[in-house]
Parts: sequence; structure tokens; C-alpha cells
Amino acid sequence: EHLRIAPDNSNDASNTSDITWPATTEVVEPTGADTQVVSRLGQHQLISVANERIALQPGQPLQLTAQASALHVFDRVSGERLN
Repeated sequence: EHLRIAPDNSNDASNTSDITWPATTEVVEPTGADTQVVSRLGQHQLISVANERIALQPGQPLQLTAQASALHVFDRVSGERLN
């Protein structure tokens, strides 16, 4: 199984959301007005996009949040959505 989060429903922990988890920043890539952030949660690498410039450095802790309704679990083999 693997988890996908709808891109418009993830953000930093400054907003109230249903689920929050700690991650560690690995790469910060400004791309015009947006910022792409590669972070690590345990053994899993996460890629997210902030619709603004954010001041993060590699190695810096990061709290990510997402609305529970935006979380989708898929079967790793078939790709079928499980929820």
C-alpha cells in the first residue's frame, strides 16, 4: 500500500488540519514564486510544493499537515484505491 495526498490539501503546520507529522528537510528548490521541498519521514521521501517562498534549510525539522479527506491509500500492486 502507499499513500497519496492531493497537492492542494497539504501545507505547513501553521494551518489547522486533521493530520500532522514531523519530517526533515532534505532539499529546498525555489522555482519562481513556488518552492519545491524534498523531505524525509522515516524511510519515506516526500515531495511537496509550497505556493510561496519559504525559508527552509537542509536538515531543518518540518511539520507537515494534511486534511484527512485528502489522504488516499492505494494498493501498491494493482494501483486500486483502497479508501
